[in-house]
Amino acid sequence: MSYRLSSDGIKATLITYLDKNPRLEELIQLALENRYIDLPSVLSRYNSRLEYAKLISAKTVDEIDVILSELTKNELEYIYSLLPTQYIDFFRSFLIFYDLDRIYSAFLRGSLESAKVVFMKYEDLEIFKRCLNDKTYRCLLEVQLDNIKNSLEMNIVKRYGVIEDYRNVFRCLALFAIAKYMKYVVNVRELGLDTSLKPIEFSEKLIHILGVGSWYKYELENAINSLENYFKSEPYRASVLEARYIYGKCRDLLTYSSQVIDILTLYLLNRYYEIYVLRYVLPQSWVMR
Repeated sequence: MSYRLSSDGIKATLITYLDKNPRLEELIQLALENRYIDLPSVLSRYNSRLEYAKLISAKTVDEIDVILSELTKNELEYIYSLLPTQYIDFFRSFLIFYDLDRIYSAFLRGSLESAKVVFMKYEDLEIFKRCLNDKTYRCLLEVQLDNIKNSLEMNIVKRYGVIEDYRNVFRCLALFAIAKYMKYVVNVRELGLDTSLKPIEFSEKLIHILGVGSWYKYELENAINSLENYFKSEPYRASVLEARYIYGKCRDLLTYSSQVIDILTLYLLNRYYEIYVLRYVLPQSWVMR
């Protein structure tokens, strides 16, 4: 039987893990400066994740991906085991984002069963069945956002009676989703294809799904313009620029909150982007440049 922490206990744990080396903020800065990480030196610091030394022995990009996925999954499962019960559904729902591109690849092959998911529960694929007909990335994002919103409003509030202010979480989710959609749109346009829904129109759907208020459309419009410029001008490090933009804004919104849901959302975004940025700054990644 797992031991689940109190709200104060899980907040302290998440804050400690956010501060563990290698830290995402440092990784992003290294990537922006086109520098590699000296992993042995970074891991020699206090409060480091020593298990990440496994990455030093990786010889290929595929090996890096396998080890990174394993390390991240192990940590996520540990945090999951400590969560107060009321936050489990939200955590589980958020993990779908980690596998969303794998799900989309399966959709293009015409079968949910072919999705090789890594982080999420396989049975959670059921929520995407209604997207099988149109097979659009937009549909996956809409279903996923609705799923996460329900995990908060239906489960945390109605089942457990926990009252927290979700507005900043929803704002971050909207930014996160628009970034994923913009990357998809830019890639599709590069192939000479067209999308069924323009980014501005998609942002309006996000506002409706999450209920963040029509005033938020200006922030999303700014995000659309900035991200499109980043993805077009430097496609080779699109994920790094996305991480800087989205994580930077969400860190400002969520870091100093006293709410579990805010710190938990920040942690999940942190580990999501860490996979991409750490992969980019490892010395072995020269073949990816």
